[in-house]
Parts: sequence; structure tokens; C-alpha cells
Amino acid sequence: MNIGFVGGCINSRGVIEQNKAYHQLLKTTNPQHNIFLTKYSSYTSLTDKTEQFIKTNSLDKVFIFMRHFPYMVLNKPMVRLINKAGKPYYRIHPYLMNRKVKHWLPEYDKYVTSFEDNIQPKRNYFGLRDVNFIIGKSVGLHNWASDYILGLIKEINANCIALNTKLSIISLPKIVETIMVDASCKFLNKRLAEELPKTNIDYIEINKLGDKEGNFFQSDKIHLNERGHQYVFDQICHHLRMI
Repeated sequence: MNIGFVGGCINSRGVIEQNKAYHQLLKTTNPQHNIFLTKYSSYTSLTDKTEQFIKTNSLDKVFIFMRHFPYMVLNKPMVRLINKAGKPYYRIHPYLMNRKVKHWLPEYDKYVTSFEDNIQPKRNYFGLRDVNFIIGKSVGLHNWASDYILGLIKEINANCIALNTKLSIISLPKIVETIMVDASCKFLNKRLAEELPKTNIDYIEINKLGDKEGNFFQSDKIHLNERGHQYVFDQICHHLRMI
């Protein structure tokens, strides 16, 4: 079986030993499967990237890791962008007043993707970013954001069906660095868990990772350590045994 994983730095970050990464564990324990990896930075590119990834590798099954960095910006009434000189500035969320449009603009992701593989700066557990989230939630942007992601997944699934590929969605992880971001992630995960089974899309929950089981994250509180990768590996293996 040809299996592909579409994700972010979980597929490439080299801080942990390579043989401890979830995909290397899969290759070692499931030699009958061919494992392929690719990355995405923005949800605006996810549909096309996934379709091309499937075609290039003749995938029988594709897993997509939901990513919190590009998801966070969908929930904020004030979005940070980057100008031509490389300086950040703010603009009002493009669909704050018009919720009917269900697509996102690539330029609104440039700030998020500009530090894609860099070590993240240390943040307070609660700060101005969380205030931005609170305001966004008070005006219902969390509903718009989750609707947008669900629509995107349904579009990707239609492509998968046409290519005879089975789609599985892996939830947003637990975010231990900030209260509001984790709350937003849990809200989307709840929507995914409720809606995806209705369209025959497999869903794997990893948000509970780190709740009581111990430390699964590196010192930046974002990227998974060896225990985190082992947890993801276990969840994927359990899912593969069920199909």
C-alpha cells in the first residue's frame, strides 16, 4: 500500500533522532507499506498540493495533519501581514463583515509562513495574541474558520474519491503554550469529529496528547519530542489496523 502524509514540520524537523520520527517507525514496523511525505505551510495551497502529491506517488491512502499556525490566523479579527520591505503590519480580517465567502487569501498567511522552520520565540501563557482570539470568538470568527476548514476538507475529499484514494484527517494537536489557541484548536477538532464521519472521512484525534500522559513536546512547547512521535505513531497504527 502506498501511504502519504501531508503535514508541517512534523514531517521534516530534525531535532529528534531520525529513526524516532513517527514516519520512520512506520517504515520499520510496516515494511509492506511505502511511506511518502510532503509539507504545506498555508491552507490556501493544501488542495492543489494534496492532489499533486497523490498523483505523483499513486497513493492508496493519504493522511493530512491539521496545522495550528495557519489555522490561528483564520480566527483573528486583526491579521498580521508582511509588506514588500519585509516589515509586519496589521489588517482587518477580510471576512469579518462578510461571512459568506469561504476562501482565504495567500497574502494573509505570509507572516505565519515566514518563520515556518525557525525556532519560535518564547511567548507568555496568556498575552495580546489571546486577546485577539477572544475578540474574534466574540464576533463568531471561530465559526467561520471551522466552516472554511470543513469546506476545504470536503473539496480535498472529492479529489481523493476521483483519484481512488482514501482520505484521513489527523486533528490539530494540543497547544500547551497558550490557553486561547488550544481552545480554538479544540473547537475545530470537535467540529471535525462531528462532521467528517457524515462524509465517510476518517478522523484521528491527537489533541488529547499531553493532557495527563506527561511531556510530549520539545522545550518550545510546540514541536513533538520522541514520546510525541511515538504517540502519533501508535494512533496511526491503530487506525491502519482498523481498515
